[in-house]
Amino acid sequence: MLVKPEKAIEVMRESFKATTWGRPGPVHIDLPLDVQNQSVECSEEEIAKEVSAALSPPKPYGDPYAISKALKLLVESSKPVIIAGGGVYYSSRASKEIRELAEYLNVPVATTFNGRGSFPEDHPLSIGRIGIHSSSLADRVLAESDLIIAVGCRFAALSTREWRNISPAARLIHIDIDLMVIGRNYPVEIGIVGDAKTVLSQLLNLAKSLHDLGREKRAEWLKFIECAREE
Repeated sequence: MLVKPEKAIEVMRESFKATTWGRPGPVHIDLPLDVQNQSVECSEEEIAKEVSAALSPPKPYGDPYAISKALKLLVESSKPVIIAGGGVYYSSRASKEIRELAEYLNVPVATTFNGRGSFPEDHPLSIGRIGIHSSSLADRVLAESDLIIAVGCRFAALSTREWRNISPAARLIHIDIDLMVIGRNYPVEIGIVGDAKTVLSQLLNLAKSLHDLGREKRAEWLKFIECAREE
């Protein structure tokens, strides 16, 4: 609640930060009538400066050691799958980075409800949307997967068919800008706190320095997915 007119700029700045920094979300500002009827002296330059700073959220990097461990697991995996959640979309539209990583390592990609559109569904590596009202293809892939890389994904009820479509045997790498989301609904092998676009870029850059990407290990996996898609 804004109780003093002179605090208007400060409150607006913090509200903009709350709604755009970290995990985006709505913000409510309560303006009492007596405050609305009062005037505030401030310069347009000051307001522009405050708003510009508030609308430039930081893009935190993931821990390099965790990034290295995650890539090692991915390269060694024979049945991995990437799940792109809403964080991929909200993180400066990180669809380019997730597509490059998937293509470079030959890893199939699924999307959640909020992540839909972050990976083209007509792409050979796409298994479409997961969860309620999705195709059986996504369920079959998740059931067989030995490694899941979840990016900006909360594992909500709709995307997990009420927490029933994720294989308990699959190891989980969970990437999210919100620490409280990581490991909330599923135990993680590796948790990486950071911006989706930034972390995906870190993974891709590190992958490009490797000689063995494990692509051959995933040939049978991709063949299985293609047969499941045709069925």
